[in-house]
Amino acid sequence: MTPFTLAILLVAIGALIFVSALFSGLETALFSLRPHQLRRLEQNHPALTNFVQLFRDKPRRVLNVLLLGDGLIKVPLVVLCLFLLWRGPLAGHLPQWLAAILIFAVVVLLCDLIPKLIALSAPYRLSAIGAFTLQSSVWLLDRLGRAFENISTAIVDLLTPKRLRTRARMSDEELETLVEIGEEEGTLHQTEGEMIQEIIKMGDKTAKDCMTPRVDTFALLDDLTNEQAIGQLKEKRFRRVPVYADTPDNIVGIIDVKLFLLDSSEHYTETLLPPSFVPETMRALDLLNLFLTHPQSLAIVVDEFGGTEGIITMADIVDEILSDAAPPGGDVDLYIEPLENGKFLVSGHARLDDLTEYLGFELEAEGIDTIGGLVFNRLGYVPQAGAQIELPRLTITVRRTSRKRIEELFLEKTTCLEDQTDTAAA
Repeated sequence: MTPFTLAILLVAIGALIFVSALFSGLETALFSLRPHQLRRLEQNHPALTNFVQLFRDKPRRVLNVLLLGDGLIKVPLVVLCLFLLWRGPLAGHLPQWLAAILIFAVVVLLCDLIPKLIALSAPYRLSAIGAFTLQSSVWLLDRLGRAFENISTAIVDLLTPKRLRTRARMSDEELETLVEIGEEEGTLHQTEGEMIQEIIKMGDKTAKDCMTPRVDTFALLDDLTNEQAIGQLKEKRFRRVPVYADTPDNIVGIIDVKLFLLDSSEHYTETLLPPSFVPETMRALDLLNLFLTHPQSLAIVVDEFGGTEGIITMADIVDEILSDAAPPGGDVDLYIEPLENGKFLVSGHARLDDLTEYLGFELEAEGIDTIGGLVFNRLGYVPQAGAQIELPRLTITVRRTSRKRIEELFLEKTTCLEDQTDTAAA
């Protein structure tokens, strides 16, 4: 080997070592940067704005480019090192095991370990230097990476039997177990875990499980005057309301209350939106996806004969997910409001032990924590506003309910010590 050839070979090996070290160090440096360092990098180097934005949005893509670039550099580097040891001045003078150790030292120490240690000590400086190089090569390496991925996928599909290609679907029980493990290890907050479990359960729920039943639905007849309709709409304060002819089984349209109140020059039946009908057996998650992709977030739930079962909105489905997962939380004073003469306005979430301090006596209910749960347990159903139960020394009146829970109650202390009786009056 001539001296000129040897010099070119050494320069090429040195350049490859430098580029490989740059990729390795940049990988560590970029993922060690704090958010404020990324902002400073973007402000001090406007030319890197697009790259920094790409790194924020798609860090995995940048990582793939770095790993691919480093791998592509190491292949010719190892080949040139082998050629140097076999044909260079040291050819035949070094044992093979020693040659292997030298190549290992070059690849591991010079190309990986030392650059990463330097990157950990000065991540911002190395990022500022290396990002310009990486930015210029992202477009090429990204395309190469996608090409290699497609080729490898095709080879795997060709060599893998069809029965093994489809990954087995994880069961709901396995997902719930993973969520529970996440809660125990602290990876998931308890509320997050409960919400995920509610979403898993939603896979088995239908529109009928989440809808507002027909008996609790507010709808307008189509033969009212505008003044009559406006009076009812202002009283109920819903955004969208079904309009029916003759019976609620014959829904003719949906009125957008806000638009109608802004311009009531025409009869409300002239501005109706076409109704959307869904079967009561439709999966709730499919219906949620339908609401997200269509502007109208209210649908009429019908049975197999076309009769109206109720209505359902996107809020009903979300409430089904959040109702059991989102705890009321907050200060007790937000849920218990003392009035005059032994009267109280309380939230259905108010705890019985907190109410004891305000009432001066204990409400006994085994296995029940909230006043709303107490009322529901006594009546056996979610009552309408106005329902009342009588307890010793206390009268409870339901003020406000949602589809599946008691939201607000009115309590009045009494002096009656008779045996407890329960009555319900809507």
